[in-house]
Amino acid sequence: MKTKNKKEVKMSKKHILLLLMFLLVSSTLLSHPMFYGTEGLYHTYSAKPTEMGYLTFGLHGNYAYADEANSDSVRHFGNINTFLGYAPFNYFELALNTHVQMRSYIRTNTGDVYNFAFKSLRPVVKIGFTVFKDPANQVGFNLGTVGFVNIPWEPTATSDSEMVDKGYIGSIPRNPNFGGLFLVDMEFNVMKIHVNVGYEKAASFKNPNDIPSYIANTFEPPEPDNLFIWGASLEILTAPGMKLLFETVGKHSEIADTMWITPGIRFITPGGVTIDLGGDYAMYSDMDFVPDYDSTNHAFINSKSRWRAWLGITTTTAIFAKPPPPPKATIAGKVSDKETGEALSATISFPGSDLKSITSDPETGLYKIEVTPGLYRFHVSAEGYRWIETPIRVVKGQTEVKDFTLKKKPEPEEKKGILTGKVASAKEKKPIAANITIVEINKKTVADASTGVYRMELPPGTYTVKAEADKYVIDAKPGVVVNDKETTIQNFELSEKIVKGQVITLRGIYFDSGKATIRPESYPVLDDALRVLQANPNVIVEIAGHTDSVGGDAYNLRLSDARANSVRTYLITRGIAASRLIARGYGETMPIASNGTRDGRQMNRRIEFRVLSD
Repeated sequence: MKTKNKKEVKMSKKHILLLLMFLLVSSTLLSHPMFYGTEGLYHTYSAKPTEMGYLTFGLHGNYAYADEANSDSVRHFGNINTFLGYAPFNYFELALNTHVQMRSYIRTNTGDVYNFAFKSLRPVVKIGFTVFKDPANQVGFNLGTVGFVNIPWEPTATSDSEMVDKGYIGSIPRNPNFGGLFLVDMEFNVMKIHVNVGYEKAASFKNPNDIPSYIANTFEPPEPDNLFIWGASLEILTAPGMKLLFETVGKHSEIADTMWITPGIRFITPGGVTIDLGGDYAMYSDMDFVPDYDSTNHAFINSKSRWRAWLGITTTTAIFAKPPPPPKATIAGKVSDKETGEALSATISFPGSDLKSITSDPETGLYKIEVTPGLYRFHVSAEGYRWIETPIRVVKGQTEVKDFTLKKKPEPEEKKGILTGKVASAKEKKPIAANITIVEINKKTVADASTGVYRMELPPGTYTVKAEADKYVIDAKPGVVVNDKETTIQNFELSEKIVKGQVITLRGIYFDSGKATIRPESYPVLDDALRVLQANPNVIVEIAGHTDSVGGDAYNLRLSDARANSVRTYLITRGIAASRLIARGYGETMPIASNGTRDGRQMNRRIEFRVLSD
């Protein structure tokens, strides 16, 4: 292998011009991402072959240079790979790669030497297929294998010896060799990973005992050896028409190991042309990309030849016609309501086939589908209708018209209960034409003015029923249960609107046990109290909290005061001025019923409004 002597030498204008000319020549031709002629990156193959019937043609070129130690001479070295690839079948790809080598020796004030030599042919055969693919999530997994044969073509001894005199390693005639790789692809949305692992048989010398003297006297070549070859690459779609590429490739033998990395960028044009830019970097200090030597100590020249630049251009086109598509037939028609004739949006599926379901147009009811000729089962369904199924046979090139009429399903019997009752004034018991509201569903009715009776049909459930009328205090009854096919009676007695000195007991206000936290089922009652206060904007009330006699006097006093203040806070947060509300707890000191019974204690646990000013 090579030992590097580091030396910094600036490139002359001639060097730069030579590089630009080389890249310009490369860019005028067509190329493909993988320089052996099949789908892939720079050095790694993709397991996925080119689509059947497509032809690829392209060119990849690379360039490296090395400065000669203790001299102003520079060696320029490059490879040009042209190739032609074709996929005659799905999963199968063929390619032929030709390799041309460029060597030059440039020295100031002396004659420059150039040499172009045809080096080899490389036929390639690749088989690849998709194991798994999820188009929705853009995830996939591909497997493949590739085989190749290297057929060397050596330059003439005259041109080769001339380049050996300038410090290049000569080309020894070799026999053809072959190799193969196992390929794996993994696709994750905008990212693809390629892995290659394989073997390449040694390219043996044609005449191992007869190596040309101009080579044997300069740099003794190593013996041919079998190679374990591997590569891994990553491509990321960063923008429409642009990918970032990264490769690492290596070879292992009993003589030496090599490994290099290749960062690059790929541009994909709408016209089917792909442009690749990149560079190789040798990872080991004893390898480079310029096959030269030091005539004094047979060592390689300098570390600048550890870099190699790449440029490639490819075109892919369907130059050979694809197989004609299978024959088609058409089935079309209309889906409508059997009784009214109205158009229906129906789902049409095809049991026993691979056809995807279709939907008829919701405005016109029309549908249309192209299929291969044959017999199909049509399953037609729409929400609220009975489905139907029928076989239809279609013939190549013909349009079969088939209309469908669907019959509505019978309407299920709706469950109903009756809520009724009478609304009267609390004092005089006279009928009131009150507005009755079912709070949960906002359903309303009005009680009869002459009798005060109201009646409503409701779905079974538990409701809060509210009665309200002018000049009367709103009353709400929570927890009214209505059952299917049963009648529930809920009467109301409405009190007249509040006046000074009036005491109003707010029934239906509940607190957490032993606490002053208002429970949500109390909100309708509190909201009714809120509306009374809003309807009487000048009224000042005392919010009086009362308890039963269970518990100590001091405890009950504190609890009743806290609950009265909770009610006051509720009303203040909803817009009632704090100056209109006075909260006070009375504990068990003002019972309105006996604490000796459960019903009596329940009546004593209450919140009252006492009107202080109207």
